[in-house]
Amino acid sequence: IQVEVSQLVDEMNRIASHAQFNGMNLLTGRFAEGSVTGENLQLQVGANMDQKESIFIGTMTAEALGLQNEQGGGGIVTLSSVEEANRTIGIVDEALKTVNKQRAD
Repeated sequence: IQVEVSQLVDEMNRIASHAQFNGMNLLTGRFAEGSVTGENLQLQVGANMDQKESIFIGTMTAEALGLQNEQGGGGIVTLSSVEEANRTIGIVDEALKTVNKQRAD
């Protein structure tokens, strides 16, 4: 099962690094509120000047969601013991909350 978990974490990073709109990476934190780049994604929503909306998209990489480097060792979440598996369930629950909040906003 650990091999599949590792593959899923890698797939999350792949999706985050390749999800683009108009050539701009969306899920890597470039448009996160308070990001170091200072960029925001603005969409023109009306026919007149200044009818635009700013969109903030949080970082959705495995590391940002706590599934990778969660102990600073460069590793990913593990199911190697009952305690680790239980802790991983909590980490995945928090990651799902983060993703669901981003989708709702």
